[in-house]
Parts: sequence; C-alpha cells; structure tokens
Amino acid sequence: MIDSTRIATYVRGGIGLEPVILAGFLIFIPLSLIGVMIGKRGIEKIPQEKFRNFVAVFIFLFGLKLVLLP
Repeated sequence: MIDSTRIATYVRGGIGLEPVILAGFLIFIPLSLIGVMIGKRGIEKIPQEKFRNFVAVFIFLFGLKLVLLP
C-alpha cells in the first residue's frame, strides 16, 4: 500500500508514466491485496514449524542458484 501512495506522489509531481503501466496498476494493486488475503489464510492453516522449513528450503535454493549461476 505504501508503494501505491508513492506512485501517486510521483505522478502528481509530474513524473510521466506510460498509460499501459498506469492501467496495470489498476489491475495489479487489487490483485496484490487479494493475494495477501489468500496467503494469510494459507499461513494460518500451516503449522509454524513446517512453514519455517518451507521458507528455509527456498532461501537455501535461491542462495545456491546465486552462487552457482551468478
């Protein structure tokens, strides 16, 4: 939500954005809020220990990718 207000400030300040980008904001901002609500429901159903392990595995894999394929 903070990024949305920042973008509005830039536009109001005279920074020009392509119409396609502005139209995308109309779609992606509501979709991001819906994604947050879905994610919150999912996290509430997963035990905390399993969620931590899930996140740790993906952080490890991402770090491994950065090391092996810079």
